[in-house]
Amino acid sequence: MNKFNKIINDKKILNIYEKILKDEVKNGFWAHHGFEHVYFVTNLAEQILTMLNYDNNFIEETKIATILHDIGCIEGKEKHSVRSYEFAKKYIKDNQIKLTNEYDVLEAIKMHSNGFQTDNIITSVLILSDKLDIRYNRLTKKGENIKGIRQWKNIKDVIPRIEGNILYIKFICPTELNKKELEEFYFTTKLIKAIKCFEKNLKIHSIVYLNNEEWKFFT
Repeated sequence: MNKFNKIINDKKILNIYEKILKDEVKNGFWAHHGFEHVYFVTNLAEQILTMLNYDNNFIEETKIATILHDIGCIEGKEKHSVRSYEFAKKYIKDNQIKLTNEYDVLEAIKMHSNGFQTDNIITSVLILSDKLDIRYNRLTKKGENIKGIRQWKNIKDVIPRIEGNILYIKFICPTELNKKELEEFYFTTKLIKAIKCFEKNLKIHSIVYLNNEEWKFFT
C-alpha cells in the first residue's frame, strides 16, 4: 500500500473528517470541509498534474497535501490552515512517512487559504483545486440561504482539461445561475486569484466556461 492510500484508509483521519462534517452546522460553516470535499480536491489535483505529465511520486505527495489540507477544521474554520499544517507535520513524523517534497507539501497545507503569491507548484495546485470546489453538495444548509454562495447549488460539477498550454475549466450548471450574484461573492475573487497563481507558476493560460459558453468574468 502506498503512502497516500495508508493515509486515506487511516481511521484516525477518517474519524476527524467525519467529526468535522458533524460539527459544521454547529460552527456556522457555509461550506463543507469534510472527507468528500478533500477527496474531490485530491482528484482534481491528480487530474491536473497527470495532464501536465508530472511523475507519480510528485502526484502522490501532492495528494497527501490535498487530503490533509482541511483537517484543522476539527477546531473550527478560523486559522484552520495553520492547524492543518501542524497536524500534518506531526502526523508525517509520527508515522515515519518519507516525502521527497516534504517542505513543499507542508507549505501547501499551511498556505492553501490565501497563499496566492506562492511559487510552490504543490501549493498552486492545491489552492486551485480547493477553490474550484464550488459544487452544490459543498453547501451546508446555512450556505444554501446566504447570498452569493447560494448560487453554488446550481453547479453540479467542475471539469478541468489541459491542451497544450491552455487549462480549460468547465462548470456544469443544468439550472439557471445568477452570475452577477456569484461574481460579487468574495470567494469568487479567491478563485480568480487561484487561477492567476496557477497560470503564473505553470506558465499556462486558462479559459473558464459555464456549460459551453466562455465565462468572460475570469479572463
